[in-house]
Amino acid sequence: MKILPSQINFRANKISKRQANYFKEQLEGSKSVDIVCHESTDRDSLNSAIAMQRYMDSLGVNSRIIVSNEHSKLGITKPTFRYVQSNEINENIDPPDTVLCLDFSAKERINKNVLDHIRKGNKLLCIDHHNGVNLFNDNYLVLKNSIDGSSKAIESAVPCYIDTTAVSATSIIYRLF
Repeated sequence: MKILPSQINFRANKISKRQANYFKEQLEGSKSVDIVCHESTDRDSLNSAIAMQRYMDSLGVNSRIIVSNEHSKLGITKPTFRYVQSNEINENIDPPDTVLCLDFSAKERINKNVLDHIRKGNKLLCIDHHNGVNLFNDNYLVLKNSIDGSSKAIESAVPCYIDTTAVSATSIIYRLF
């Protein structure tokens, strides 16, 4: 039996068109994007980052993924993505137009040099399924209750989209596309 993508239940709220368009506009208007994974990068953070880097490639936008130093523990011997390790980020690296944080929104989940770097970017975006101390002050939306089955979607469009009903950041990225 073949399973169609529309039959997969990721247990995540449907991202609103307004929110999806907001992210699209912000990313399309960028010249360079740093896609940041949290420290102790796991498959959810990395797979989300790789998907977003491929999207940036399709737009012709220069991007790189910032991964933790332990990414090799994931069994990646020949990466097919452009990346830099978090310990290589320093004050001499030019900040990108846009920073996209995936699978984390808490500053405690990245090291200080990466935190300092992302704060230099012009635009800061986030997609996460964890709720914690936030990088975005009050300008973010946290979805705590499932709206699956509802015809109503959240109408906000904010730089940080946190859906605590999602089982992974990857499932939110799937909904975004």
